[in-house]
Parts: sequence; structure tokens; C-alpha cells
Amino acid sequence: MAKRNTIFKNFEEQVGQWFGVHRNPLSGRNNRSDDGKRRLGDILYRHALVEVKTRRKLSTITRALESMELAEKNGKPFIHFERIVGDKKVIATVCHEDLVVKFVKLVDLIFRDEKFAEEILLLIEQRLKELRENESKDSDPK
Repeated sequence: MAKRNTIFKNFEEQVGQWFGVHRNPLSGRNNRSDDGKRRLGDILYRHALVEVKTRRKLSTITRALESMELAEKNGKPFIHFERIVGDKKVIATVCHEDLVVKFVKLVDLIFRDEKFAEEILLLIEQRLKELRENESKDSDPK
């Protein structure tokens, strides 16, 4: 079995690749850019703070794996959302890596070009509306 520090470093590098950057190689007091400013986050992504964590067991992940198992039994993909009661702003989301990679691309676009991202999101909304309307027409008994 791989050592924990290799596992988390590899995962940080993988997440960095999704954003087109590298993992932050330093931590703590040594974590400074060339101009002396503190670097934040586990990857060197300048548009947001990105933390990457690995755990042997985490209740959210454990419950998400139960969701995944149920979805697989029924031949469906899964997405698992959780939040703390009373906090409507922070939501933990667990899903398959393929979906995460697509999500990261959209998030990266939002941070880099918010106006263009809004245009893309509007197109997505319009297409979803069309699909939902077609689905409801197909399911209406006549």
C-alpha cells in the first residue's frame, strides 16, 4: 500500500491537472511566492483557494458510497449532496471523478471569464428547459 504522503501528493497533483496548474509544493512558514506573499491552498490556482484532502474514513464519503452503491444497483449515476443543518451556503458534493473533471472546467471558466461563463450557463438553462418540456410531453398520458 502506498504511503499516505505519496497518496495525498498524487491527489493534489491530479486536482492541479484538472485546473491546469501544479500542486503547492510547500506548506507552513515556507509557503511563500518569490515576492514574499503567502501562497494559499494545496494547488497553485490563483483564482480560488483549493484544498485537497484525503481521509481513511469520513462520514460524508461513507454515506456517499452508500448512495453510489444504491445507484449502481439501479443502473444510474450518482451525486451525493450534504450540508450542515442551519448552513445554507456550504454544500459538500460527492460524485464520480468524470463528473468532477467537467465541473472543474466550468468552475475554472467562471473564475477566468465570468461573463462568458454566464452566457454558457444561460445556454445550459435553455437546453435543460427544452429537455424537461420534451420529457413532460413524452410522459403525458393521452
